[in-house]
Amino acid sequence: MSELPTMSSADEPERRDVPEMRAVADSKTLGQYLMAVRSETYAHPKVNFERVATVWSGLTGRTFSAYEVGLMLLGLKLARLVNGHHEDSLDDIEGYVECLRSLND
Repeated sequence: MSELPTMSSADEPERRDVPEMRAVADSKTLGQYLMAVRSETYAHPKVNFERVATVWSGLTGRTFSAYEVGLMLLGLKLARLVNGHHEDSLDDIEGYVECLRSLND
């Protein structure tokens, strides 16, 4: 994976609590950036979500797909927003949407 360029402080998004989000490249959306960063740590979403699906399937006896994992993680972030505005949850939602898109690539 290629290294992501950083932006100058003048180009930073209005508010980002997580320092790595300050380096969102001009050519990438926040969701694409988050997916790329998380992929370096946890593997591509398809691989990571399949691992989660295997664990959840073993715990519940129900078979989960990688796509369902992405939807449920997205649902978790949506449910947290009921308690009020949380910028990090909104950022994570963008990341999970991009992860869901990547599962069809």
